[in-house]
Amino acid sequence: MGRNYTTKATTEGALRIELKLLLDMGFFKPKQKASTTLSWTSGASIYITGTHLGDEVYMRLQYVVTDSMGEKVEMNYKIHLDRVPSNLGRGEILYFICPSTGNRCRILYCTLGSHYFACKKAYKNSLYYHSQTVSKKYRDTDRFFTLEERLEKLYSRRATKYYNGKKTRRAKLIDRLEREQEIVDIRRWSALANMFENKYGVNL
Repeated sequence: MGRNYTTKATTEGALRIELKLLLDMGFFKPKQKASTTLSWTSGASIYITGTHLGDEVYMRLQYVVTDSMGEKVEMNYKIHLDRVPSNLGRGEILYFICPSTGNRCRILYCTLGSHYFACKKAYKNSLYYHSQTVSKKYRDTDRFFTLEERLEKLYSRRATKYYNGKKTRRAKLIDRLEREQEIVDIRRWSALANMFENKYGVNL
């Protein structure tokens, strides 16, 4: 069955910079600089330099955009990061500081004609998560297949279900996702049955 989506801008369709990705690449280590080029299938690319010197942590973004008149505009600006002590008492947690709202965030987006990367809230309810764009009529179906994808990945990993007589975290997660999928499956077919009955006057 096909999925019914709207044409609203989604976080998945926007250019995005994820802090976790940069940290995994070795960015923002004390007394060090790191740089990389991020590219997207759309052909867009940006050059990122990350700096952590003393108390100052930031990244510099350099890229070219095309304005509404078709002119090329070179973008070159900093985005600062905030350092927050970990609740576990070990090290710090880093956050981007959105240049538009000043809010902390872990992902920055560039979409809807903006020339700058900013947090989701900067787009004032015009940027949606994918699940928010799915028609309510098909939301359970969309959730069912999302759970199916997650479960398939978990099933593909060879891991023991029990350790020292207790269920592993992976096994518990699989159980929870399977229960949720079963509930969603019942709900989505109930909704489809109601739609069919209302349309054709047939009881299923």
